[in-house]
Amino acid sequence: PIPDEFRKFQRNWMRYFEREPEGCVYFVSIDPAIETENGHDFTAMVVVAVDQLENYYVVEIVNRRMLPSETINKIFELFEKYKPAVTAIETQGFQKMLKMEVDRQKRMRGLFPIIREVKSEGVRKHMRIEALQPRFEAGKIFIKRSQHELETQLLRFPSSVTKDDIVDALAYVPSIARPAAHQVVNLNPNCYAAIFARDKKRRIIGESWGNHKIRKW
Repeated sequence: PIPDEFRKFQRNWMRYFEREPEGCVYFVSIDPAIETENGHDFTAMVVVAVDQLENYYVVEIVNRRMLPSETINKIFELFEKYKPAVTAIETQGFQKMLKMEVDRQKRMRGLFPIIREVKSEGVRKHMRIEALQPRFEAGKIFIKRSQHELETQLLRFPSSVTKDDIVDALAYVPSIARPAAHQVVNLNPNCYAAIFARDKKRRIIGESWGNHKIRKW
């Protein structure tokens, strides 16, 4: 374990939720596996819901060894489940082929997720992950209590022995996310504004209604 004074993410910054608010916009961020001498590394996917105040809710995490075909199937599965506004895929080297294959299969499956390539652009992984620190400290990112691996990766960052696949996928979310639109307030059907709106629509209002002067149209 890393001593508290060396941690980039503190335990008391962790905020938990059970269910995200209604009206959120969903985003998917994917850190595809790279091939190593011991086989494929883990592929990490995070589904994040964003509310009107730009709070992040980590709704679902996928983190396991996956063949490219499994990764593609999971991308479409998450799209059907959450209808994300954007699905981001980190593309470096052969990973670019993954995005191309997803694009090819869109018409075949009749599903059309918006796929956006994201790249490091020369920014080191640790710096990209560290950029999440202000959001966690401000209590703007919420995770589930069951997401033990994500919490472990955060609390042990930076570590040369602990994987950071999930946190790296999460670090790309700010580059694609936007807050949810403000919802239209439903009026009380018996209030003046609602009655006036209905009557205006039906064009049955006279010159006045109560103490209110109404202009004819």
